[in-house]
Amino acid sequence: MILKKQTLWILSLLPAFMVAQDGPVIRIDLNKNKKKTVEKQQTPSMDENVNNTEQEEKMNKRKKGIATEENETFRYPEERDEDPPDFRKGLFRGLFIAGLNACQVDGDDDAGYKYLGAHVGIGALVKFHKHMSVSMELLYNMKGAQRRLFGNLNADSTFRLVHDYVQVPILFNVHDKRIVIFSAGISFGYMVRFRQIINGTDYTNPDHSAPIAPQFIQPPRRFDLCGEAGLHFVVKDRFAFGGRFSYSLIGMRDALPATRVSKQFNNVITFRFMYLLLPNKK
Repeated sequence: MILKKQTLWILSLLPAFMVAQDGPVIRIDLNKNKKKTVEKQQTPSMDENVNNTEQEEKMNKRKKGIATEENETFRYPEERDEDPPDFRKGLFRGLFIAGLNACQVDGDDDAGYKYLGAHVGIGALVKFHKHMSVSMELLYNMKGAQRRLFGNLNADSTFRLVHDYVQVPILFNVHDKRIVIFSAGISFGYMVRFRQIINGTDYTNPDHSAPIAPQFIQPPRRFDLCGEAGLHFVVKDRFAFGGRFSYSLIGMRDALPATRVSKQFNNVITFRFMYLLLPNKK
């Protein structure tokens, strides 16, 4: 009987033992939290990685000389509307100028740029912006007019007017991609040489009895004020070729009756060559 009872107890406990073997096993590991804490301390966060990357980029930019946010001159590319002038190429540039004038005088009863004269001088250009500058020149400008008619040999049929000026143009210049320079401004001039030859006779200082038109007896105004506009094409940052138009804003003396203007004005087209003196690169 005792053996049977023990056998029954064993059989009744066997299913519970099997269930306990198949079910989940619960374990408590006290070191697990410690491991997580250590791993969390050793693994950097995403913010720290971003900050480290930004600091490395800033250090690389500083080494390369690129402006950063800490620099006052820093601007994002989309905000860079205007770039400062490149001072490494020089703020001031010297100019050497040579050219040829094709001239006429409005109000002398003749038309056409028939008189040719020299155009030489020096100057300086100040570039205060990437696309803008101002310039001043000192020129010796030979202006005038001449007419040659055959078959009508009266007193005013042929003449040659010589007007040589020392001029100082002051111009505002617009630069387009270092290739084109457009200029406009005013020019102050003083006549240093005057001569007029009519029908082969020198009437530079005529008296009132001279057989010429009374307009040519008047002495011309010595001071001249002109409006100027020009266009030049730059080659290799040192050479410029182009032209300039100049017109007197005040009259020299009375015009002949057959003309459409009341005074005589210098009207000049100049073909110019400029050499731009740049500083030596260090």
